Amino acid sequence: MSEALTAEEREWCDRVLKQYAGRDDIIVCKLVRIHDAQAATLDKLLCDWINSLPEPFRTFVMRLETDADPSGNIRDAVCQKENAMALAADRDTWKARAEAAEMDSRSVRGQLGVMTRVAEKATNRAETAEARVRELEKSLQTEVGIVTALESDVDRLECATPEPTP
Repeated sequence: MSEALTAEEREWCDRVLKQYAGRDDIIVCKLVRIHDAQAATLDKLLCDWINSLPEPFRTFVMRLETDADPSGNIRDAVCQKENAMALAADRDTWKARAEAAEMDSRSVRGQLGVMTRVAEKATNRAETAEARVRELEKSLQTEVGIVTALESDVDRLECATPEPTP
C-alpha cells in the first residue's frame, strides 16, 4: 500500500475532476472506485483542491460532502434521475402513440361519415324503388282486373251469340 498517489494517479484524478465538473453524481461514482489504500492520500489531495476553489464552489462541494452519507443519498438521487429520464422517454413514446391513435380514429370517423352518407343515399334509392314497385303492382292489378273483366265480357258474348251452322 503506497501512502502517496503516483503522478499518473494524481493526473487521472485531476482529469476526472475537470472533466466532470458540475456533475457531482459522476464525480462521486468515479472517486468511489479508487482503491481504499489510496483513500487517505486522495482525501488530502481533494481537500487541497476543494480549498483552492472559489467560495460558491467550496460551499457546493461541502454541501455535497454533507449529503454524501453512507445511506447512499447521492446514489439514490442518480438512480431517481435516471428513472425520471426513462419515465419521461416512456411518457413521450406513449404520447406519440396516443396522438397516432387519435389521428387513426379521426380517419376512421371520417370514413364512417362517408360510408353513412352512402348508406343513406342507397336507402333513399331503395325506398324510391320500393315505392315504384308498389305503383307498378297496383297498375298491374288494375290491368289484370281490366283483362279479367274483358275476358268475362268476351265469354258472355260468346255464350250469348249463337254458333253459326255449317
